[in-house]
Amino acid sequence: MVTLFYQTAIDHVYFYKIEFAKLIIRYLEKKFVRYQEGAEKYSLGLTKFQALAKEAKAVYKIDKVVLVNCEIFEKYLETFREY
Repeated sequence: MVTLFYQTAIDHVYFYKIEFAKLIIRYLEKKFVRYQEGAEKYSLGLTKFQALAKEAKAVYKIDKVVLVNCEIFEKYLETFREY
């Protein structure tokens, strides 16, 4: 009985670890992000991220919502790579 309880608890922990990992992957693989989320994702200040996103021409404006295309932004970011 006790063994069954522990196995059930372990199964629940394992399930939640998998769900958490899926959320992290979904966050990392998003194609479009807002400015604040993008700044956090790329470890940049908000103003710097906004400027780079505009330079990269990765900004989409839909009414009052601004989205940044991560694929375009990352290609632009690669141009700053030092070899």
